[in-house]
Amino acid sequence: MPITHPFVSTVTDAGDPDEVGPDEWNDEHSLPDMDELAVGLTRTVVFDDLFGVSAAHGLNGFCAITGSSGGGSQVFAAEATHWGIVSLFTGNTSAAGTSRAFNANTTSVQLGSASLRFGIIAKIHTLSDSSQRFTIRSGLSDANSGDGTNAVFFRYADDVNSGKWAAACRSGATETSIDTGVTADTNWHRWEFVVDSAATEVEFFIDGTSVGTITSNIPTGGTSFLPGMIQKSVGTSGRNFHIDAYWYVITFASSRV
Repeated sequence: MPITHPFVSTVTDAGDPDEVGPDEWNDEHSLPDMDELAVGLTRTVVFDDLFGVSAAHGLNGFCAITGSSGGGSQVFAAEATHWGIVSLFTGNTSAAGTSRAFNANTTSVQLGSASLRFGIIAKIHTLSDSSQRFTIRSGLSDANSGDGTNAVFFRYADDVNSGKWAAACRSGATETSIDTGVTADTNWHRWEFVVDSAATEVEFFIDGTSVGTITSNIPTGGTSFLPGMIQKSVGTSGRNFHIDAYWYVITFASSRV
């Protein structure tokens, strides 16, 4: 698909072939592989701002919101710059209350055949403590409870890693984790990670800043999207994990067909 600039320069090139000059500006430009990108042959881009989310609808229509031991979800009023908020809620009847946004097809993602960028904007409503303890995970997992067998995620618990966010990769239930150095708080943040196409490296980011890289125990077995999960372990008071938006970009090395 050729494109041109609306302004056409009448200035002549300076004569240096290694410099971009007016003639290059005036040329037609092409966007490579637009046909393939347009129909998702080499790239899939999903962004969900969570408008109209319900337990039945789930996130983007396929990550269902489910609860166990009294857990569920709540829809919160929009905040400035945060429209469409869904809150994963542990409930207030059990010390094991759990809520998650999870794709139950636990082999839907196969790392090692494409690069993946995953991200979420979220916040913790009230921090975990010794009387009301919970764990939060966000990323990829093949389990709707606990750490799972094959997973890549951010994880927070007040009694682990001094209450700082950890990043982890799990393959066959063997884990490599790193300390991101970022202490959990109750503000909105952006968590992202990028998996390379060969599944040899995962780089983790918080608010756009790299917080570490993992090169071992990156799963190549089946896993799935887990935008968020909050799981209680102590206390029966309800706790929330608010999600404003999540996204992922999958880029295949070659066309699907």
